[in-house]
Amino acid sequence: MISRVVRPAFVLFLALVLPAPAFAAGRHVTKPRPRHRTTATLGNNRWRPVSIGFENVVVATKQREPWLELDLRSKKVTGSGGCNRITGSYQAHDSTLRFGPLVTTRMACPGMSVETRFLRALQGTRRYRISGRTLDLLDGGGHILARLEEQNLR
Repeated sequence: MISRVVRPAFVLFLALVLPAPAFAAGRHVTKPRPRHRTTATLGNNRWRPVSIGFENVVVATKQREPWLELDLRSKKVTGSGGCNRITGSYQAHDSTLRFGPLVTTRMACPGMSVETRFLRALQGTRRYRISGRTLDLLDGGGHILARLEEQNLR
């Protein structure tokens, strides 16, 4: 009689105390991770240039940061060179990217070299490459004209 009670209790004890076979074999059961976007998309993101050509973009005191947004539906680009607003159109297919005629306001601001270089890079863009949250604007030969970083608030 005692063995009928002790044996099931002992089996239950072992089941609770000993690790499951998956853990005993050195395998770990992981929970599925929530899906977070790790790679940015070209459109509907705010992009900030971090380098143009071989120079890092440094925003001086009391100046605004340059940025760019590409609207996927309307194929319109909006942004700022840091002083003047930028607007226009763009065409993108696979890894090709061309900016149409860009229109800017014509305010004079101190230190407009970043804006001038940024606009030249946009006009020379023929291709693009996205890696993680970084967008490279490339010329026809595949040389980097500007490197931009996604700046969306998550």
